[in-house]
Amino acid sequence: MQRPAGASWRKIDIHAHSPSSFDFGAEEGHRSESTVTVDEWLQAYMDAGIDGLVLADHNTGEGIEIARSRLQALRETRDPSFRELVIFSGVELTVNDGYHLLAIFDVDTPSSRVDRLLARCNFQGSPGSSDATSTLNFEQAVGEIVRDGGLAVPAHVETRGYLQIDERSRRPIVESGHVVAAEATTPAGLLKVRGLKWVALLGSDAHHLTGDGAPDGLEAKFPGSHYSWIKMEHPNLSGLRVAISDGDDSVRLSSESGDNPNTFSHSVITRVVVIKDSARFEQVFSPWMPAIIGGRGVGKSTILELVRLALGRFEELPSRLQEDQSYFSPAPGRTDESRFWGNSTEIEVHFSKLGRKYKIAWRGSVPGASTISVLSEGAWATEPGSATERFPVVMYSQKQIYETAQRPQSLLRMLDQQPDVDYPSWNERFAQSCNEYRTRRSEISMLDGVIETEARLRGELADADAELAQLNVIINSPLISELDGLVKQEQATIVQERAAVRLEVAISEALSDFDSLQPEEPLTENWAPVVARVAAVEASVAESRTALARLVSSRETWILESATTPSPSSVRVEEIRTTLRPPDSDGEATETAEDPASRREVLAERKTALEQSLREVESARTRQVSEVALAKALLLEIRTHRGNLTWSRKAALSKLESSEIKLDLYAQADEDSLESDLRVLSNKPTLFDAIYAKGSGLRSGLVHPQHNDYLASIDKLKAALKDLRTNGADSSFIGWLGTIEGRFFPHLAALDAHNLETEIDLWFPQDRLQVRYREAPGGPFQSIDQASPGQKTAALLAVILKMSSDPLILDQPEDDLDNKLISELVVSALKQSKVSRQVIVVTHNANVVVNADAELVCVMEHGANVPHPSAIGSIQSDLVREAICLIMEGGEPAFVARYKKLVRA
Repeated sequence: MQRPAGASWRKIDIHAHSPSSFDFGAEEGHRSESTVTVDEWLQAYMDAGIDGLVLADHNTGEGIEIARSRLQALRETRDPSFRELVIFSGVELTVNDGYHLLAIFDVDTPSSRVDRLLARCNFQGSPGSSDATSTLNFEQAVGEIVRDGGLAVPAHVETRGYLQIDERSRRPIVESGHVVAAEATTPAGLLKVRGLKWVALLGSDAHHLTGDGAPDGLEAKFPGSHYSWIKMEHPNLSGLRVAISDGDDSVRLSSESGDNPNTFSHSVITRVVVIKDSARFEQVFSPWMPAIIGGRGVGKSTILELVRLALGRFEELPSRLQEDQSYFSPAPGRTDESRFWGNSTEIEVHFSKLGRKYKIAWRGSVPGASTISVLSEGAWATEPGSATERFPVVMYSQKQIYETAQRPQSLLRMLDQQPDVDYPSWNERFAQSCNEYRTRRSEISMLDGVIETEARLRGELADADAELAQLNVIINSPLISELDGLVKQEQATIVQERAAVRLEVAISEALSDFDSLQPEEPLTENWAPVVARVAAVEASVAESRTALARLVSSRETWILESATTPSPSSVRVEEIRTTLRPPDSDGEATETAEDPASRREVLAERKTALEQSLREVESARTRQVSEVALAKALLLEIRTHRGNLTWSRKAALSKLESSEIKLDLYAQADEDSLESDLRVLSNKPTLFDAIYAKGSGLRSGLVHPQHNDYLASIDKLKAALKDLRTNGADSSFIGWLGTIEGRFFPHLAALDAHNLETEIDLWFPQDRLQVRYREAPGGPFQSIDQASPGQKTAALLAVILKMSSDPLILDQPEDDLDNKLISELVVSALKQSKVSRQVIVVTHNANVVVNADAELVCVMEHGANVPHPSAIGSIQSDLVREAICLIMEGGEPAFVARYKKLVRA
């Protein structure tokens, strides 16, 4: 497994015995005839996954060079079972009175240095034996170790260790400051060591390769059974000292947690590569807290803005900040001089997510999109998707943090992205339910419209029944039979007349055809028979002409007489029809000439249609009852779902609280959004300010958000809005509400009642977030609204750090903060947050880098086209420490001078 950049956790056994201890393989203090080889001993530590050990044999350094020599031999075999291991030089010294003290030296310290230490401590016993003692007491031996550049660590303080020394002799050891860590093997020992402000360490003190050799009644100790997790970049004495100086944040004991602290599940940015013109910049990042430092204007923030650009997050900046950062805007159309990138610029952001390695590539030639690739079988394979959506990153500049601090309510947007809240999923279901409710309400409105037709339909049905009854009486009268006979005769006469007309036309057309066939020359005597036939035909034609004339004359006479004098039959028909006509509303006969039978048929069809419509009304009434019940149940479900959002938010907020920060959430109580919500509901974006203002008009009846009846008062306001629309100034809620201008009622009355009531039902004001903090431990909590800008920023930053497990990028968060706030709030929050999320910080503040223990520090300097790292590593690195001191403290002389004046003077 490849180690991350910068400091990482190493599995160190700070108290290991080799076969050079005379009691190795036996009970401590008893000589052993063990046949265990050094190679077997080394392999046991490798198999246990130990990264380094302090070879601390009893009063001897003989085993150090042997172990290192055999380790190199094993390394050269290239055996697959070989695992890299570092060996710290050390010794377990037995001081006078028989107490044990570990002396730890560096990984390249020769064993001869241990021998010289033993000589200065006047140890004259057998090397490897724990029976003989030095003539120096505990305090004196500690002084010798420290003077020789070693680290003095009291061994197993509970047994034959520091805690067995009398109280009078212990006090000067503590007061000397030479001891900063001790080996504690029991919970009681841990408490006492930490009570002395020492760092607790743990080693195996193993005298056996496995637990099988442990004496009865004693805890089994063997390679890998007991160890310390030490955070350092390089496993050496310098790294150990730096980790111990950081205390329990960089030292963990296997007895308290066996989990590997190098294991993390959160997504991390592992590397950023920038290519611009001929320059190339590459920056690696630690998975915990990498820090970027440097002088003003060297380009520290540039790296973060390029990450924002590549991940498509420029639009997340508030519009005003987008103007400030326009140099890094992805928008095309700008000149190369007015922006950082050009067509040849390339940016790569490398991600580690869910155990896979990704690369997000951005190119200036296509500034609107990035490509996503995943490392698969050693090659990059393109994957679909949006970098913004697939690789969430939270980015905050100092200005963004400041603006958030001015309105803490905006933290809700960040909170809603937390897995515990999962607002997108919540909102998807909420929107679906609201749309379903609107659909059901529309169905109810439609059904109401159908039901409202019942009275009209029943009236029309009653009229149809009455008319049908009258028609039935009429149709059964004797006059109907007479009328039928007269009508039939009248119809027959009409048919005959039409036939006569057709006959006239036919005769007339035939005579015309005959006339057109007459020969032009008279026939000669040779055609005598034909002439006789023609004469006979002409005589008949003449008769036909006479008959046609009589037909025409007869028709014209009939038409003239009919127009002036009705026939007796037509008079009788009219008399009967007048008698049979139904009366109108005034009791007079109507002028309609519709036949009663035909009318009855029409009315019967109308009655059938009316009865069907009434059945549909009954069906609509049944459906309405069901739809109303379903709508009520759905609205209750929506209200419950909205309440669940508040409870999810509260649960998530409780995890973000600390001894200095309290986060209170009040359901549907965001006063800043109430006015705009009410204006949207009532469709009145302007005017009537007094009606919408806090504490007056519509809002005058609302109780305080902390009151138990607050949500009930919101429901009452909803009911009041509906009633005002219906009853206006006569509403029963007028007394509960404040003064409402009379002009407001007609405006409400003009709104669609159905839509207004539906949207009122679905209106739930935003929750209100209140942040409280306290200035001093144990002091009272007070609202952040009363805090200074710096206090607001510090408090909000502490909350932001705890939100989410997505990578967090902070650009100079300390600009509005004093060092007291940074030390008390921000540093502790950084330490807690970086365990579960990556926090990349650009900073000018030494407290952020040093006290929060940045695992990787990149020291930036100005470059021609892109920034350039002058040093990179953990605080263990001398170059990095010098840069921190120079850039953030003004250099060692200035730092020492301040220390002398402020602390030592």
